[in-house]
Amino acid sequence: MDSNARLESLEIRPYRETDCLRALTALLHRAYAPLAHRGMRYLASHQSESVTRERITADGAEGFLAVLHGRPVGTVTLRPPQPDSDVPWYARPDVCTFEQLAVDPDFQGRGIGARLLGHVEARAIEHGAAELACDTSERAAELIDTYTRRGYRVVARTNWDVTNYQSVILSCALRSERKGDRST
Repeated sequence: MDSNARLESLEIRPYRETDCLRALTALLHRAYAPLAHRGMRYLASHQSESVTRERITADGAEGFLAVLHGRPVGTVTLRPPQPDSDVPWYARPDVCTFEQLAVDPDFQGRGIGARLLGHVEARAIEHGAAELACDTSERAAELIDTYTRRGYRVVARTNWDVTNYQSVILSCALRSERKGDRST
């Protein structure tokens, strides 16, 4: 597909069991490859198809795809509050989290990631969350800057057993569309 394809027909939709996990996993690997090449071992940079399936379907997770002309060009997964999480911020009952935010490298820089993020922010509000959080490597300054510009702030740090770096936990207070103010 021409990387200059127009984005008007971009659809963000839930993951379906009929979606190709091989293609989705390959998209994640391509999107996270630059971070892996810099020495950051994100799970999404090397996970198997079975791990991809588990991450987008387990424990109430909602996987979403950005689809352009029938081809997945991005993905993100939303998780409901995780009361059993080892990360205290993630264990809060008013915090949803997202993970595996990825855009095919051929389509990066066109706002697809922002649209995926806006979609999970809206879904988190629908779930009644006051905050939406994620984590990333403390060495991924460009990602931290992107999230910070969107209103996210560092609220904690953690170490995951599947990565080789310390993670920062970033969180953003969500706006209620009905009230027009920040949720508390």
